[in-house]
Amino acid sequence: MKETSSQTQTDDGVSTSAETAWRRTEKKRLQLAGLLALLWSVILAVFAYEGLFSEWEEMITRWEDLPPSDSKSRHFALIAIEHIPADRPWPWPRLEYALCLRGLVAQLPQSVVFEVLLSEKGAKMSSFDQTFASLVHRVDHVCFAGDALLEEKQGEPLPAGAVRLSGSPRLGTLTEYRSVIWPGGPFASEGSVGLANLDVGSGEVRSLPLVFRVKDALVPSLSLQAAAVYLGADLAKTSVRLGHAIVLRDRQGKRIRTIPVDAQGRITLRYRRSPETIPRVDFDSYLVYADQAIRGQLSDDELPPLPADRCGSGLRTVPSSRNWLRRWGK
Repeated sequence: MKETSSQTQTDDGVSTSAETAWRRTEKKRLQLAGLLALLWSVILAVFAYEGLFSEWEEMITRWEDLPPSDSKSRHFALIAIEHIPADRPWPWPRLEYALCLRGLVAQLPQSVVFEVLLSEKGAKMSSFDQTFASLVHRVDHVCFAGDALLEEKQGEPLPAGAVRLSGSPRLGTLTEYRSVIWPGGPFASEGSVGLANLDVGSGEVRSLPLVFRVKDALVPSLSLQAAAVYLGADLAKTSVRLGHAIVLRDRQGKRIRTIPVDAQGRITLRYRRSPETIPRVDFDSYLVYADQAIRGQLSDDELPPLPADRCGSGLRTVPSSRNWLRRWGK
């Protein structure tokens, strides 16, 4: 009887000792797992803050875009200024663009983007500003082009009403511009303005600037303004983080589109071969067509009407002027 009681006590002691050792081992494992999880979280946070994941994010974004999509060229039309006649020296008065816009208004475009600079002053240039402004007011959305200059005395200060983007304070990676050329007159207040600086170079454009630094302000490019108008985004709600992305949001703050950009605020362009191309119309030919359409005197050999809900733009002869139109398909 005594032997049985002694054996039972011995077994209980061994069981208690084994359970205690197991608990200690399990506690050490949990502590080690927690330490590794904390270390991994710190590493991820540091990498994300320093932008070491940017290339991965850009690669993933490109992979998402790899599946073929429907051509978006039907959403746009390009009205190009192919040549400058000798009897109409450059720059042109606003009457020329008022006539073009009058034809576009009849076709109910979603938005119209002017890449030409409409900043010239003087009686000859501004005599039709009121007429042009009344036509601009009839279009839902109009974007005008500005230009950024390196020297402060070359242009004028950035207007108080210009859009200033909120974003990263690290602006040292951007070229600092000191002044701007801004569209003036009564028509400018009716539309959005973006900077149209574009370094074409000798080859094909591979990247497009979406933001510019004017002194301490971050100003949208014409491309970003046109994209925001087309997508229904509010640039006042948009956030910019150089080296990461530009996040477009609507007036309610809902995210519409995330655009990856590098440290200079540029987006890489991708070119696709498509059976459809953006309709391209010569400026003078379109003026003739628009006048005949208004008078009801169209002939069979004239230009076909542009479908509604397109984005028309009067552009100067710049080889890469059409690139941003290709890029911003919805």
